[in-house]
Amino acid sequence: MGFIQVDYDNAIAQAKRLEAAADQCGEAYRAIRLQSGRSERFWQGNSGNVIRTKMAESVKELQTVQSDLRETAAVIRKVAEELRRKDKKLSGVHG
Repeated sequence: MGFIQVDYDNAIAQAKRLEAAADQCGEAYRAIRLQSGRSERFWQGNSGNVIRTKMAESVKELQTVQSDLRETAAVIRKVAEELRRKDKKLSGVHG
């Protein structure tokens, strides 16, 4: 029988890093939306519409990545905490 060793603290730290990256995605898409609104003063006509379309696509992609990062972080955290709990239970350690 093989055993899996899990560094619970490292797994939770990785989840925190993913959450921080998700926060950065949120900051980036808010900045793009702000700049998109401001671009109407400087970019007009077809070229302005094209750049705003691309900005909207970038916002959507960043929102998707942010959601995926948060979901992955939550799963990592949940699995690490559940494995830690089970490991403690099996080893007879309470707390």
